[in-house]
Amino acid sequence: FDEAPNCAICNAPAYPECPCESERLEIAVKQASKRALEERLTEVRAWVINHSRHHILEAFEILTSIRKQAHSAYLASLPNYDIYTRYSGRPPLPPAYVTTLLAQIAEADGELKRGIDADWRASVLRYPVVLDYFYSLTELRLPSDRDAAVINPPFAAAGYADRGYDTTHIATVEPSELGRGKRK
Repeated sequence: FDEAPNCAICNAPAYPECPCESERLEIAVKQASKRALEERLTEVRAWVINHSRHHILEAFEILTSIRKQAHSAYLASLPNYDIYTRYSGRPPLPPAYVTTLLAQIAEADGELKRGIDADWRASVLRYPVVLDYFYSLTELRLPSDRDAAVINPPFAAAGYADRGYDTTHIATVEPSELGRGKRK
């Protein structure tokens, strides 16, 4: 008499080769993981993305602010720039001076744009590090193996006070009746 139960899925004899139960377990684990973790992971992902974006944008703003201040200081140091701005771009200067000044301004503006683009690229390229950092701040807590909820789950079987299985259809056999075939 083989006491090992048949496969719960296909009812084949209890052979280690029968993959039905392990395949169903894999499916059940995936489904349970999705039910248990999907909402929480979505919440964590949104939190991480929000904080990462905020950090990247803050860092970019600091870099561009410094760059814009340097740009303004450079423009202010150019000869005739003050008079050029006072006269809204039409200063009473010889055309050669204005042409030189406009070329210097255009070169400085181009350098500012290239610098801002470089700052943005450097900021965006930091996303992997920043995302890893904010993900590292999140926690997934596992209960202790001694926790009452782990020791006595509400659906426990195999000797626990079980509230998850209907056992009313299982006939009981008194130990003294074993071998006589009488069932209660």
